[in-house]
Amino acid sequence: MILALLSLLGRLGAVTASLIVVGLNAKFITERLWLTDLLVYIEVVAGVSVVAALVLPCPNFLYDSFWAAVWIIAAIFALVVQFAESNCYGLQPHSPIECATYKAGTAFAFIALFSWLGSAFMDRLHLGATEKDDTVTAEEVRKVKVIYAAPAFARYLMEGIPVPDNVRIQLKNPTNDSIGVTLESDVWVPDGGDVTFYPMDVTFFSNDEYPDFDPIASISLPQLKYKPGEHLNIPEQRLQLEDLNAFARFIEHAAFNSSFTLGGIARAKVKIATISTEVDLYKSVTFPAFNAFPTIEFKEIGLKSRDANGYNLHAKVVLDNPTPVSATLGDVTLNAMVGDFIIGEGRVSVANIIPGKNTFDVDAKLNVTNIKNNINAIMAIELPYLKKEQILASASVTSVVYEGEHLPYWEEAFGRLEIALARPIRPLVQSVLDSGFLGSYINPIVERVLNIILENVKEMDEDDLEDYAEGLGDIGTRALSLLSTLGIL
Repeated sequence: MILALLSLLGRLGAVTASLIVVGLNAKFITERLWLTDLLVYIEVVAGVSVVAALVLPCPNFLYDSFWAAVWIIAAIFALVVQFAESNCYGLQPHSPIECATYKAGTAFAFIALFSWLGSAFMDRLHLGATEKDDTVTAEEVRKVKVIYAAPAFARYLMEGIPVPDNVRIQLKNPTNDSIGVTLESDVWVPDGGDVTFYPMDVTFFSNDEYPDFDPIASISLPQLKYKPGEHLNIPEQRLQLEDLNAFARFIEHAAFNSSFTLGGIARAKVKIATISTEVDLYKSVTFPAFNAFPTIEFKEIGLKSRDANGYNLHAKVVLDNPTPVSATLGDVTLNAMVGDFIIGEGRVSVANIIPGKNTFDVDAKLNVTNIKNNINAIMAIELPYLKKEQILASASVTSVVYEGEHLPYWEEAFGRLEIALARPIRPLVQSVLDSGFLGSYINPIVERVLNIILENVKEMDEDDLEDYAEGLGDIGTRALSLLSTLGIL
């Protein structure tokens, strides 16, 4: 009679805990944007469990054991949700619900679990079974817990959880076929046991081409072990570049679109505490992309003394990197063009491009001969932009060298990118004049000529632009000859 009463008390504990879990998880569901399946499972189990705990007869060992098994999964899912969705471990630092609320939800899920286990335990004793042979011990419960936790933790860590804002990826030490990569985050492992990822091979690809994809890159990760409270970081590894064309297509997509998606697949063996399991992992992550570089700014453009390579122009270029990736490229050489006509050459050292705004020093030189030979065609291209007081130019990378070694992957990828930019002409010309290299006696002349050209172009019809282009071509040719004679160009 006493054992039956204790079993009934276990049922009542399950009712109370389940009701609280229903309320807390309803709050989670209204605030969350992902992991629906886990939360819905917990909510359904908790709701049905309230009714199930009131179903007689009691004691009933098989019935109570079934609900204990169901709650094992729900409790482990509650742990996963607490890790993945709360601000407890740094994964969701902006979560609108406090960590304590998530921990309460997990705690009551485990109270419901142990209430059903206690009821089943009393049922078994009531039937006269021995504790050694037939009862569910605490150690067995812990092992069952971890058996369910291992694949749930690993799979949702890699597949269901969005990449948090605090992830930092560094690409460095590039070679002709590989890149060094490190990953740092402010996410840490929750209490409950060490987490070990055994050595695995990961293949990366453009998610837009999945499942029929050519691999962009692959990486062989060593065994990675994390203790409770330790951040989920990956020390520098070598990222092996794979299909050259696939890599070039991926870079091209990231350059000209507002976002890009990177996918990864692996077969992983994961160990949590003393239990290990193998899972097939697939992760797809979308990042903001460069969107044809609309925010590139040119600052402090000016003339300087010609260096050993003939560069006598200098500018500071501000480039915004919207991705969480920092990268070292090396010395980049590029062609400056108007349409299909090469008008000059530039060089920039990309020691480290970081997330956010980056400022680079660019040295350049004009190809005066090529400009003179194609001056009329160049002017015809520029005149529609001059009507809006803009000037058009584009750039395409011809060479990427890191520590004396050419990087063909980056050369092939960047060689496909012709970045065309139209920018206001007055600030650019004024920056050149402010550099003081032309001399105070030339500055007023340049300003006056520019004003006349812009005023005339604005008043012209489209049909008249072709004839005006020839006139500007003559003026441009004479100006280039004069500046070349003076040694300025």
